[in-house]
Amino acid sequence: MKRIRKITFLVICQFMLFTGVAFGDHFDEVFAKLKNDTQHIRNVAGLVLNGYYTKRETPACKHHEKMGAMGYHFRKDWKMDKTFDPTEPEEPIVDTNGNLVGAEYVVYGDKAAVEMLNYFHIAHTDGSGEGDVKTDMHTSFEHKGKGKYELHAWAWSKNPKGPFMHFNPNVSCEKAKCRQVVNKDGSTTFVGECSQLSKKSS
Repeated sequence: MKRIRKITFLVICQFMLFTGVAFGDHFDEVFAKLKNDTQHIRNVAGLVLNGYYTKRETPACKHHEKMGAMGYHFRKDWKMDKTFDPTEPEEPIVDTNGNLVGAEYVVYGDKAAVEMLNYFHIAHTDGSGEGDVKTDMHTSFEHKGKGKYELHAWAWSKNPKGPFMHFNPNVSCEKAKCRQVVNKDGSTTFVGECSQLSKKSS
């Protein structure tokens, strides 16, 4: 009986770690500092003042049929490089109220990827070669090929699915004029009043 209880406990712990239930306040200290250090881009006005823009003149709010939303992605092309700066994310994410809720970090090279994962305390290995960098928990971290790595971080908005997952159920695209809907098969559909690509992203 004791053995069964122990196995059951371990299975539950692994499930909680995998789904993000067990994250608790583990990242609160890191996120609190990050929120303080990103006051200059805490909303759309701050992002624009600091050189960020959207790919479309009428930005699309990215929404998944079942997993929640990503919100609006802003970008600054010159930030796509081999350095990691948590206070200047490559693609900040705002909600329909124009407030910063998350960020998609994009870096090139194992060195920058390891630095990024170490900052958030989720690095599993320092990488023995390109694409060998890993995390020690289930996250959105991906190696996209050619040394490109991506990671979503929801430091500015609680995510019940986990602080580093792609989508956040607490973020909604309901009020968005334009929505980029991610379908079950992975394809995307633009719905609403969506404009063409902006001049900066063409």
